[in-house]
Amino acid sequence: MGYELYNLEDNSEFRWNSSGWPSILKLAKKFGWTPEGTDIPSWFTGAERKEIVANKPDYKWNYIGNDGQVITATDAAKIANALKKGLNVFHDNKTDNNISSENIDNADMDPTTIEVFKTILNPDYGCLEGFRPDVLMKFIEFCEKGAFIVR
Repeated sequence: MGYELYNLEDNSEFRWNSSGWPSILKLAKKFGWTPEGTDIPSWFTGAERKEIVANKPDYKWNYIGNDGQVITATDAAKIANALKKGLNVFHDNKTDNNISSENIDNADMDPTTIEVFKTILNPDYGCLEGFRPDVLMKFIEFCEKGAFIVR
């Protein structure tokens, strides 16, 4: 199972593998993102949608699932901002310490920074292109475009 994300503004898409999407959300949380909860899945329409809103007006859908739930533009922007912080930590420390996946466990860095490196450098955590800093930057740009659907 993977995750296909569809931007509601320009219909662009981004794909994560099954471990990449949860990992990227965890990384965003490490850098200050507080999940707002997602909106009603897009496939609920008409009477069905009205019934959900009437019966559960404050219900928030989860992020991990392929239910067509909507990440709001505000939440997407907050994810992007948090991931930028993580990417900055990665770049700052990679340059200063010449860190790679081979020597990360021996690095003289705080545990949060080490976790950032392990997430970014782990080839099993990623999108279909692999999880690399340039892919993370593409995802940040995707989030900055606005609301998106998770399928």
